[in-house]
Amino acid sequence: MKYLIIGGNSYAAQNAIKAIRQYNENAEIIASTSTSSPIESADHTLFEIDLNSANAVSKVVEDCNSMGIQDIEWLIYTPAFGRVGIPIDRSTAEDVQGSINFSFRPMLELMERLQPKNAMCFSGYYWLESLLRAYGAMALTKIAMEQTAIRFPEKIKIVRSGLFPSKSLRGILLLSQRTLMKDTYEELRPLYISWKDSGKKFADYFYDFAYNCEKEMLDEKSLDFRPTTGEDIQKAIIQFFEGETAPIVNTMAGHTWTDNTMPELPGVLVRNQNLIPNDLYTYFKEEASGVEVSDLQKKKA
Repeated sequence: MKYLIIGGNSYAAQNAIKAIRQYNENAEIIASTSTSSPIESADHTLFEIDLNSANAVSKVVEDCNSMGIQDIEWLIYTPAFGRVGIPIDRSTAEDVQGSINFSFRPMLELMERLQPKNAMCFSGYYWLESLLRAYGAMALTKIAMEQTAIRFPEKIKIVRSGLFPSKSLRGILLLSQRTLMKDTYEELRPLYISWKDSGKKFADYFYDFAYNCEKEMLDEKSLDFRPTTGEDIQKAIIQFFEGETAPIVNTMAGHTWTDNTMPELPGVLVRNQNLIPNDLYTYFKEEASGVEVSDLQKKKA
C-alpha cells in the first residue's frame, strides 16, 4: 500500500509514519518536504514542495507521476499556517482565506487530482478558552476542515488531538506573546495580566493554561488528564486504518472517542463562520453522505 504524506517533517507527520509502520510493515511511504533534504523515515521524498507557491499541488502531482506513484491508499495532510496570536473576532476574510489556502485547500486539490482512496488531516480543540485567545484564523480553518469531513465522511477523516509540541505551536506562542506585549487588543489584557501575575515564562504559562482547559473538558467526561503524546496520535491514526467510519477520531491524554457532528461552538466562532469561503464542497462531485452544513453550526447556550 502507498501512503502519501504532505509536510513530512512535522510532528504529526512523523507520528503518522510511525503509525503506518506499526500497521503495515510493507507500506510504501512517500513524504513531501519544503527543503532539499530527504525525510529519512520515508521510502521516497518529494523535495522542495512549497505550499506558498501557486504550483505546489501541480509539483506534487508531477513528481508522483514521474515516480510512478499511483493507487494511493491514504493521503495524509499535515501543514498548518495562518494568522494566529490574535483574537478570533479580529480575523478577516482574507486571513481565513489565506489560512485555508495553505492548510486545507491543497489537500482537496490533491484529492481531486490524485484520487487517493482515503484522506486524513488534523485538528484540535479550538473551542477551548486557551485556543480561542490565540488561534485566530486557524480556528475557522479547523472548523472548515471538520465541517467538510462531517459532510463527506467517506472522503475525509480527521484526527482531533490534544495539545502537543510542534513548530506550529511554537509559532503561535511567539506571536501571541508579541501581541500581548504590544497591548494591541483590549480583550487580551486579562490574559496579559494573568500571565504577568504568574511569574512564568510565557510558554510555560500558556502550556499550563491550555492543559488546564483540556483537564476541565476531560473532567466533564470523568476522564483522567495527562499531556497528549505522539503514541496517542498514532493510536488515533491506526483506528482509521483499521476501518473507523466516523469522520472524526478524538484523542486526548490517552483517551479516544469519535464524533459524527460538530461540537457546540461558542458565539465568537458561530458569528465568524461567514468568513469561511463557500466553495470548499465544489471539489466533491457526488452528493454528500453526511449531514448538511446547516446542522453543523451549533451555538453554546
